[in-house]
Amino acid sequence: RSELVGPGRRALGGFLLPVLPWWIYAATHFGALLPHTLHVKIVQGRLDGIPTFAGALLPDAAQWGTSLLGASHVVLWPFALHGLLLALRRSPFMRRYLGWVAVYTAIYAMLGVVDSMWYHLPLSFAWLALVGLSLGDLLTRALAWLSTRPRTQAALRTAVLAVLTAICLRFPFVNGPAVADPRGDPYLSIAAWIRSNGTPDARIATREVGYLGYYTPNPILDLDGLVSPEVFPLAAANERDEILREYPCAYYVDV
Repeated sequence: RSELVGPGRRALGGFLLPVLPWWIYAATHFGALLPHTLHVKIVQGRLDGIPTFAGALLPDAAQWGTSLLGASHVVLWPFALHGLLLALRRSPFMRRYLGWVAVYTAIYAMLGVVDSMWYHLPLSFAWLALVGLSLGDLLTRALAWLSTRPRTQAALRTAVLAVLTAICLRFPFVNGPAVADPRGDPYLSIAAWIRSNGTPDARIATREVGYLGYYTPNPILDLDGLVSPEVFPLAAANERDEILREYPCAYYVDV
């Protein structure tokens, strides 16, 4: 037991060190330690016209790997399926990992949360792990076969180098421009205007609490309820106007 106490304390300290300052800031500025993200996503998933996590699962899965190989991402799916077979047959760790992914997917599907790329990231990471498992196995087999064929091995090294060079020159994950949030500049301009022309106690109603909550000292009314759980009943009914009538604000911002 004593052998576990020391590492446990260090792990807890490593967790609290970056999180505690945020908790203090969030509690004093937003009135809550954590945003009510899950509840909000469930509410959004009930609104008409917004796809749910479960409903968008297959269409989103068809795009996994797009950032890696552009329009040719479909060529990775056979490797993912091969990696799945390898994981189920040979790797206890991967079986546990995939079991966790399956439970995660089932729970979020049953909760009915709205579709969000963040909820698909664990699935995408698992998919990429399967692709890597397949490629590693195939490479190991190829190297074993080439070990008895020096000339073929040299030619293959040249071909692999040429392919990797072409990938680095072609695809944006290596040399592409950074993609900025298009909402950033408008929100920063609005925050600067409020700081210059408003008062620190003037409440702001908005959905994007991050920009205005960080760049202004003003209290925030979150129209989605992430940091304003009092609006949940009205947000669930999509009563935006009623929220603004019941909780008056000096500013309403939507970009």
